[in-house]
Amino acid sequence: MSTSLATQLQQLAVKANAGTRPDDISQGRASLLFSAQDATGINKETIHQIAMTGLKELSEIDKRFQDFETTLFSVDSKKLERTVISSDVNTQIDSFIGEFMVLVAPHVMRNGAIKALEWLIQRFGIHKFNFNNFIYAFVPFHEMKIFTRVLQ
Repeated sequence: MSTSLATQLQQLAVKANAGTRPDDISQGRASLLFSAQDATGINKETIHQIAMTGLKELSEIDKRFQDFETTLFSVDSKKLERTVISSDVNTQIDSFIGEFMVLVAPHVMRNGAIKALEWLIQRFGIHKFNFNNFIYAFVPFHEMKIFTRVLQ
């Protein structure tokens, strides 16, 4: 990726995050599957179930996705709030997210990948906390409609 494009993407991230709170219901919630307003009304149990079907679809393509069932997609992950956990735990989560994003990048146009990524957006705020990993996975698909959705 060229330095200029990386700089532009970083500036977009800063502008997109300026003055917003992750749970600001008046503005809706970030989502790849739902409108911002619809996403605010969907609970994490439902999002987790959707994500698990996506992870299963991905695991049928590549068994390495199964490793994430016990980390990013575990039942315990429903309890994590990134803004209040220790920096060590956040570093570990970032590591898992980085590994997942590298593995999922070639598959981001598949429904299963979008379902799984929805969980990472809703639960871990990857669109804010892991913006570079998130955006880099979609850059090869910059001409597709999904890329516009990711930037929003």
